[in-house]
Amino acid sequence: MRTFGFNFSSGKVLEFKSRKHAESAGNGTLIACSADDIVKSVVTTKQMAEIYFKHYNSLPDALRKDKRSAANMMIALAHAKAVKVKAPTDEEKSMNEETEVKTAKAPKKAKADSNGRKGRNSMFDGRVFKIKDGITANPRREGTKGYTSMAIVLLAGPKGIKYEDFLAQGGRRVDLAWDLVHDNIVVI
Repeated sequence: MRTFGFNFSSGKVLEFKSRKHAESAGNGTLIACSADDIVKSVVTTKQMAEIYFKHYNSLPDALRKDKRSAANMMIALAHAKAVKVKAPTDEEKSMNEETEVKTAKAPKKAKADSNGRKGRNSMFDGRVFKIKDGITANPRREGTKGYTSMAIVLLAGPKGIKYEDFLAQGGRRVDLAWDLVHDNIVVI
């Protein structure tokens, strides 16, 4: 059975070898084998009249009558003016598959040593921190998480504490950064 494609944006009427071939041609085309297919579609009589006018420069009264009459006129137009679309042969399909540009996957990056933690590595990894000379009491407000983090560094004494040990004891990176900015802690 002859299968037609009506592209209402470009005004083209195409004839395909089969419905499967027509469906592979792309979006935006109404595929119809009979007037019934057009009647069942969401296409309006105005759209059908526009495509008919592009091909014949006239509008017969049958196009304005009802959707069934307009659909019959569209099938008649397709039989008279449709451009045949050649289906690719098996050889052409295989050539297209061979010449298709394949995108190479980027090589997987080696995972950075995460030291057993989730997320990215910190700029503090491997460093040792201690309380700045002259500070004997915890300068942070009691009862806050910052106070708890500062207490961990205070308890480490003058030799300091490694960042990894600081985290293991419940310290937070954000509190350490705040104390570094406010000169409560120094990097050894």
